[in-house]
Amino acid sequence: MELSAGLTRMAGRLRTAVVDAGGALRTVVSELPNDMRTVADNIVTAESDIVPRFNPSETPHFIGMNAATGMPHMFTSEQIRSQPISDFDGNVIGVNFPLKVSDSKKPIWISHEGLESIYTEYYQAERTRSLWPPKGLLTRKPKWTFGRSWRPAPWATDKSENLVFARAHAAKRGYFIQVKKKIPLTKWSMWTPTQVDGKTYGKILASNDHFKQAVKTKSTARLIQMSCSPAGRSAARKSAESLHSSGLGFDVHATENTHFSRFESRSGSLAKQYGNVILGHGSEMKFDDAGSPAKSPWAEYKAPRKNTDTADSGPE
Repeated sequence: MELSAGLTRMAGRLRTAVVDAGGALRTVVSELPNDMRTVADNIVTAESDIVPRFNPSETPHFIGMNAATGMPHMFTSEQIRSQPISDFDGNVIGVNFPLKVSDSKKPIWISHEGLESIYTEYYQAERTRSLWPPKGLLTRKPKWTFGRSWRPAPWATDKSENLVFARAHAAKRGYFIQVKKKIPLTKWSMWTPTQVDGKTYGKILASNDHFKQAVKTKSTARLIQMSCSPAGRSAARKSAESLHSSGLGFDVHATENTHFSRFESRSGSLAKQYGNVILGHGSEMKFDDAGSPAKSPWAEYKAPRKNTDTADSGPE
């Protein structure tokens, strides 16, 4: 009797184990497609013999840092993932450097209304702290309030002024891009988030095909960096100096605070990209005691102006 009861209990435990294992397996299998899609979004097509090989002396090389490991990367402009920013007439007016899998893979458009607005203004955003959770229990996340447009924008000096846009995730010390890196011992490559300093970012812009397409018909223009806080330190200034040294006489505008884009389907985006139509953009604002903007958060880096003065020919 005791042997029979023991065998019965053992059989019950085995059935429970099989059921639990089956449930776990179903959970893993159900989550696998999402995980695989995430991996597939980052994997680039296998290297092919028909891919053109560039002579190192003909292709500029850049150095960045793996955002996760801190290891240095060396790469060329052909290894950088970028997208055109276009107006609704189909003209390329800038370049976007997506960083996350969640970022749209479609070209980004700025609507007619959005472009008209951007010529003169930008939205203001205010960061406030929520009351929940109680202080000391958990880290309180900031709550963003998108306020009225604040005029005039620093670049709104002439409605006919040409504007060019460059959009990338950034911090005060540098910019973030995706670089195609080969997976060791395989024929595959993978998009790798990479941080570059301001000087390198300026060189990347000057060598980027989408950026070249945006500026090819413009002798002078203003570049608006749609990036978070690069003007807070030296990143934006150094990127502007790089552009100027490459021969592009563009004045560069960059915010020193958090930047956001206002997409068609959302009120604003600070970290993720929603949709692919931009209606406007803005920056975090600092306010005085009266509730008025303390100052514009935008810094301007002017291109060197050529001296057109002629030499004095002497008395008549």
